[in-house]
Amino acid sequence: MSFALWVDDIREAPLTYDARVRTVKAAIILLKTGIVTHISLDHDLGGEETGYEIARWIEDWAYWGRLSPLTWEVYSNNPPGRAKMIQALKQADKFWGESVFAS
Repeated sequence: MSFALWVDDIREAPLTYDARVRTVKAAIILLKTGIVTHISLDHDLGGEETGYEIARWIEDWAYWGRLSPLTWEVYSNNPPGRAKMIQALKQADKFWGESVFAS
């Protein structure tokens, strides 16, 4: 079963997404459930929150084997933020590919 999560404080989610959240906290709550299989991230989430916080959380949890592999995309108009998010998510992909914590 797939579950697609859209993270953006302004843009509405395309109809192909199962949920839209606006905050880092809401995204992490859903990610912790283990149901999310795809995530689309914006960088600027309003105030001080950024999608980079979510990307780093994904990277950390992938490293520790606490999060199943996800497909992802970054659609932010913030070039430096977008680059940092992509770097973190590519690192998560690397951790998932290493299967260090696979049972």
